[in-house]
Amino acid sequence: MITLVVDKGVAYTRVAKIIENKVQNFFVVNHFQEERQDQIYIGQVSDIVKDLKCAFVDFGQDKKGMLNFKLIPEEFRPKLNIGTRLAVQVAKEQSGSKGDRLTSYLNLTGLYCVCLLFEKGVAISKKISDKEEREQLKNLVMEISQNKYGFIVRTDAKDVEPKILEQEILYLMQQADKLIESKDNLSKGTKIELCEINYGHWLLNQNLNNTSIRLLCNNKEETVKIKLYLEQFFPNLELEIVQYNYADQPFKIIDIERIFSETLKYSVWLKNGSNLIIENNEALTVVDVNTAKANFTKNKNISYVNKLAVEETIYQSIKRNLAGIIIIDLIQMNDDQNLEIYQFAKDLILKLDRGRTKVYPITEIGLMQLTRSRQYKPIHEVIFTSTIRDGQRGLCYQLSYICYLLEQKLRPVISNNVHSTFNVQVSNELKMFLNNTHFIEEFEKYYNIKLNISKSDLKDYFKVEYH
Repeated sequence: MITLVVDKGVAYTRVAKIIENKVQNFFVVNHFQEERQDQIYIGQVSDIVKDLKCAFVDFGQDKKGMLNFKLIPEEFRPKLNIGTRLAVQVAKEQSGSKGDRLTSYLNLTGLYCVCLLFEKGVAISKKISDKEEREQLKNLVMEISQNKYGFIVRTDAKDVEPKILEQEILYLMQQADKLIESKDNLSKGTKIELCEINYGHWLLNQNLNNTSIRLLCNNKEETVKIKLYLEQFFPNLELEIVQYNYADQPFKIIDIERIFSETLKYSVWLKNGSNLIIENNEALTVVDVNTAKANFTKNKNISYVNKLAVEETIYQSIKRNLAGIIIIDLIQMNDDQNLEIYQFAKDLILKLDRGRTKVYPITEIGLMQLTRSRQYKPIHEVIFTSTIRDGQRGLCYQLSYICYLLEQKLRPVISNNVHSTFNVQVSNELKMFLNNTHFIEEFEKYYNIKLNISKSDLKDYFKVEYH
């Protein structure tokens, strides 16, 4: 059985996937930030650069997105001018000073198929190798879709019941029709919402088919949305629901809060006393392996330490949703040991993260490289922000996460119905942030309480008084 834990709040929503009492990964939604990857917006062309063969599109974000001419359907290219409005999808969400990479070849992803709105034909995943099965799938999809939209049949469609596949195709086509009908009547910057839960795409990639799920959630409306979404894509799913109160803290109730907190730390201890130091940069993560308190007297040799380090790095990359290049600085070994650890890493990735992570042979200086495709924001990007103090680059909590910590502080008291009014002193920096958001109003409405906010010269960001 798979357990999904959903801790919904005003500032953040956190989701955990647990298998056999072990947390596999987390997904974190910052409600102050928009998750743009794969989202569809109405954009307006603001500039055309023929030398770069691209257009820059204003789609309502701080930075304009880049749209390559090749990623615009042929029927739209002759009409492309400055001021042209068109629907765009974020193909690659960028961070820092870069604008997102966009495409106008819109697609809607399901569990078994991908619907291509401006393309025709049916393509079958190369991993489905049986020629007869490929032909059957192609004919089935063509018969259902009537070539109205193009489709890519994903690997998970192998051996699926035709009725279930038909149900998903018809649903995706219905969503595509809705998008096509609405896009010309929407203003620039409008996000086209096709899913009521903002971690729906993440759920589809969690291998939930042909299993039973125990869902723990602290918001009744969210529970209903999740249930409907899961039933749409997993009609044979056995779903058990555990409903908590909106002010409850599911992560603490089932004792995984500590595990989540550990994913925010740069140091990870291994069971033999050695540790990992994880340093995140924009597209590079460096993992340093240290023997620390490791004891080598009982067959705990260097190869064993490196094996533990590689195993934990792979688990941490999944939990933290790391992406890009991951370099593991291993303790020096001989060639045979290097080959053994490399094969161990390949087998573990095949089991846990096939399709997203690739591993490369260990170099002469003891470096192992992993590359992991980016599907969602890494947790550190959702929670931390870069800062420079005394000339040194570091990380500190985003002010949105400080609001989350304030929410966590108040939740137990709200849950006990002891107080309905709270006086909160906040720092100057946090007060300015709150003045530019709707957090206080949304918080008061969600929890049915009153917050009296006052500015103070605090060392910490906030201080709460109960009345």
